Amino acid sequence: MGEDTIETGVDKLLALFKGNERISVSAAAKRLGVPEDVIQSWVDFLVEEKILGLEYKFTKPYIYLNRAFDIKPTVVKEERPTIQNFKEDFFNRARDRKLPQSKIPQFWKDHLRRELEAQKDFFFAEAKRRKMNNPDILWEKYVKQTLEA
Repeated sequence: MGEDTIETGVDKLLALFKGNERISVSAAAKRLGVPEDVIQSWVDFLVEEKILGLEYKFTKPYIYLNRAFDIKPTVVKEERPTIQNFKEDFFNRARDRKLPQSKIPQFWKDHLRRELEAQKDFFFAEAKRRKMNNPDILWEKYVKQTLEA
C-alpha cells in the first residue's frame, strides 16, 4: 500500500482472498495473528454489507468473497479551506437568501472586518510570543491582504 495509506485489519482480511476461493475463519485468524472472535465480528459486518459470504461445512465456518471485489485502498483527498472557499460559500448563501447582488461584496468586506477584529488580540498575543518585530505593520499587511482576497 502507499506511503500515505493506512491498511486496516479488514483490508488484510480481504487481501487473503487473492488466490483463495474461500478460507476458514480459524485459518484467517492464524494468518493475520488476530483472535477468532475479532475475525468473526469483522466477517459478521462484511456479510451484512454483502461483501463476504459465510458457509458452514459441518461446524466449521468458511468465508468467501460474495462478488468480485476490487481490493483497492480508498483515497481520501483532504482539501484545505482557503479564503476563496469561504468567500464563495458566503456569496452563495447570500444569493440563497435573496440579498441584493450589488450589496453582497460590501457585506463580505464587513463580515471579514468583524472576523479580523475578533482575531486581533490573538494575532498580537502570538506576535508577542514569537517575538515578532513591528506587529502593527504585520497586522495592517495581514488585514490588507485578507480584504483584497
